[in-house]
Amino acid sequence: MVKPDPKLLNPINAAMTAGSLPGESEGFDDKASAEAAAFMLATALERAPGKPNIQIESFADPDGKLAMRIAISNDDMPFLVDSTAAALASANIGIIRLIHPVLDVTRDEQGVLQSVADKKGSTGKRES
Repeated sequence: MVKPDPKLLNPINAAMTAGSLPGESEGFDDKASAEAAAFMLATALERAPGKPNIQIESFADPDGKLAMRIAISNDDMPFLVDSTAAALASANIGIIRLIHPVLDVTRDEQGVLQSVADKKGSTGKRES
């Protein structure tokens, strides 16, 4: 198993907080953001082209309530977020916070994440 490079965490964390819609960041303090970014990095670390990685995790929110987070690492595609949200809604699963960074990434030949940039136009491929 590949261990994540800590330098990949900061741009993921920055993109998750910068891309939040109004109201999405309520209760999403630095600690929660760092935990979510680490969860996303673990999900995105190794991925074959054209294949999504999906990870689901239960955790206690700051109020001690049971919550669930879902991370999806995928090639950027139109309507990906809408389709995922619709599938959750059809299963009567409410979404409290939806964070959807789209990043430029580079991967090695084995699909291991090498770099992450939150600015469009780098040499990386867009992933969502």
